[in-house]
Amino acid sequence: MLVAPAVAVLLLTGCGPRTSAGSDPAPVDQTAPEGWRWEAFRGVEVAVPGDWGWTNSGQRIGQWCVGERGDRDLSPAVGRPGVSTMVACPSEGDGPPPDTLTRNTGDVVAFEAAAGARPGDVGDRRTVVAGKVAVLVQTADPALRARIAETVRAVEVTSTGCPMDHPLAHDPGRRPEPGTGLADLVDVRSVTACKYAVDRPGDRTDLPPLTATRQFTGQSARDLVAALAAAPAGGGPNRPDSCLPEYAYGDEVLLLDIRHAEGVEHVVVTYAGCDHNGIDDGTTVRRLTREAVRPLVDGPLAMLGGFSSQLHGILGG
Repeated sequence: MLVAPAVAVLLLTGCGPRTSAGSDPAPVDQTAPEGWRWEAFRGVEVAVPGDWGWTNSGQRIGQWCVGERGDRDLSPAVGRPGVSTMVACPSEGDGPPPDTLTRNTGDVVAFEAAAGARPGDVGDRRTVVAGKVAVLVQTADPALRARIAETVRAVEVTSTGCPMDHPLAHDPGRRPEPGTGLADLVDVRSVTACKYAVDRPGDRTDLPPLTATRQFTGQSARDLVAALAAAPAGGGPNRPDSCLPEYAYGDEVLLLDIRHAEGVEHVVVTYAGCDHNGIDDGTTVRRLTREAVRPLVDGPLAMLGGFSSQLHGILGG
């Protein structure tokens, strides 16, 4: 039976138009408070303490009542929208809504569409609207809340150099222009991962498609590139009969910008759908492997809609 997967995709086919970066986009001022980092989502950036983790905001805020209080992870985190159950949490009588209180949610910064959002303070939350996104800054520390809120900004290019919009989001079959090739890269310095939501007919939104970025530097960048280059040629794994054609690429696609001794190599990774999965450097499409994929679906790049069956098999659950 054909199904429509509820997951994101990073895929590339062996044909189609080419993606060329042209001149590298100019990132905005990268300066964040010392010890902090930038988080990006659909046209906005916000700075948070560097030791904060990541979470599914649909569960962390929207389903604050699910599970035993002592069993829930309430450590400080940045939340992006993800799947949740149909459980609705109750109100708690008079006072601020319970989902605005850190005793229920812990410290969290979350993103949501600005439509219907009300800027200002309620409970432990301050809502800041920038562009078409509302950023929910939720902490019981008023000084920290204000400090985070002051960093919210609308941008066209992230501090890591990812454009908020990219042709891949609208045509995930595009291939990168051939460069040096993964196998021949020398002196890898960094890898910037730009994650885009795939724009499918019927699912259109006016929000910019970039949903997350992550930058690897030093040994972590070299290890990632080595894993990508070591993946066998051929693409996949694919099961094109397991989903409808319009869902073949899944919900998301990754563009990797690899900075090395001779310039920048562009690689597309597609992994969230039933077909066209692979690692494409513009010359060779390689098969997804656990070593290559694991860093690309972790942290801010986590697939909050769940894994496809193909990816689940690669990662081992």
